[in-house]
Amino acid sequence: MPDIAGHVSGGRASAVGGITVELINSAGDIVDQVQVDDDGGFKLHVSPGTWKLSAYDPSGHRVEATTEVADEEAKVELVLS
Repeated sequence: MPDIAGHVSGGRASAVGGITVELINSAGDIVDQVQVDDDGGFKLHVSPGTWKLSAYDPSGHRVEATTEVADEEAKVELVLS
């Protein structure tokens, strides 16, 4: 099973522990949700296809991105605005 691995920066970069990343399918449903690690990193296990990611911190900084996942790990860099 492939993964989406990524890193979130910006926003409250000094307090990345409060950042949540949501995995959203093509129907717009949230199918998974993770907290980033102390370095802003995250990993989600997914099936191949197109996925949307939404990341946000408690202050309301948010970023969204779409990524295509094949049979290998997809890498994603997200910057909160």
